Amino acid sequence: MGSDLGTGVGPGSNPASRRNRRRRGRKSSWQLALSLSVLLVAVFLLVFHNVGLSHILGPMFGPGPDSGKEDGGHIGNVGGSGAGDPAGSDHGAGQGNDRPEDLDEEQLALLKPNELGKVMVIMYHDVSEKEGEWVRSRENFRKDLERFYELGYSLIPFNSYLTGDIHVPAGRAPLVLTFDDGTSGQLKTTEQDGVTVADPDCAVGMLLAFSKEHPDFGHAATFYVNFPAPFRDSSRVQQNLEFLIENGMEIGNHTYNHKNLAGVAPAMVAEEVGSLANKVKDIAGYETKSLALPYGGYPSSKDNLGSGQWDGQDYVNLGVLLVGAEAAPSPFSAKINPMAIPRIRGSQEELDKWLGYFQKYPERRFVSDGQADTVTIPGDPDAQPNLDLDLNRVESRKVVTYALPADPG
Repeated sequence: MGSDLGTGVGPGSNPASRRNRRRRGRKSSWQLALSLSVLLVAVFLLVFHNVGLSHILGPMFGPGPDSGKEDGGHIGNVGGSGAGDPAGSDHGAGQGNDRPEDLDEEQLALLKPNELGKVMVIMYHDVSEKEGEWVRSRENFRKDLERFYELGYSLIPFNSYLTGDIHVPAGRAPLVLTFDDGTSGQLKTTEQDGVTVADPDCAVGMLLAFSKEHPDFGHAATFYVNFPAPFRDSSRVQQNLEFLIENGMEIGNHTYNHKNLAGVAPAMVAEEVGSLANKVKDIAGYETKSLALPYGGYPSSKDNLGSGQWDGQDYVNLGVLLVGAEAAPSPFSAKINPMAIPRIRGSQEELDKWLGYFQKYPERRFVSDGQADTVTIPGDPDAQPNLDLDLNRVESRKVVTYALPADPG
């Protein structure tokens, strides 16, 4: 047979074949265009992702990395999700997802955190019907709680003050409440349907009720007890101690016999302090970590004061409290002496004096940045480190220094 070329009978001359080739050509062009479009979209997303496109697309396609930052961000959000803290950032690496972000310049200027400021450690004794020299009336104690809260204070345990592990909403000031002597006005419990409950008119009952209405205030407190009958109830010693522990309150050492330690030998210190520590541990499985000196009496030697041993058991006091005098230094201050922490007496005169002082000089009180793993202080960020800051007490925490806005006056 001859060649098909020019004969008009080859496959190229078949109308159906020509239509099929045109359809295949159009299909190939469409596929190529689609592939190019997908490629362009992928490049577009890749290039612009780092300039915030994900924040624009996030609301359309689901929560993005900054979800949950609305509604004021993390200011005052103790134990917030920290979802906006990108892994690997200089302030978030290795911190997990329960850390709030650092405050920005606007928040710092508004809240004015100062974690080198002074901390009020209040010393109460009895709480009862009428006011007295060493007694706060129930009415006035309730007013104290309201006043503390309205002035921007939140409660922390004394041990947290000593270690610097302070969890307080940003912009609020930590406050420590201590109670000496273990009186019935501080804690009185009964059983209701097999559950231990606090009398609503004792100090613990009032603290629990107030913190229920104001969770950001809390109900932390430290109770310095002695024996044989803490809180004047020998029938409920274990129940009372365990109730405090279960409700996040602390038990402190006030010596076994309420002994004035002024001038006594180290052996007597070990006996009085160690006997109390051992008793509380035996009854409640709890280790006391601080000591309030009865009558403010300081021993002739510090031996066995911070730590010691009695009856084969070791004890440790991270801090020793004096009788009321003044506000305490910041736990990060070079001026702190853990073996001699001052307190403010919980009387009307002294509370008026010191609460008024910090209202007049707010820059002198400790104000939290809302984060336990940073220490934020006002000052010149480019200056030499603050000499009042004890870096040994700061430990691994991040130090943030910021400039306060200029006074318009």
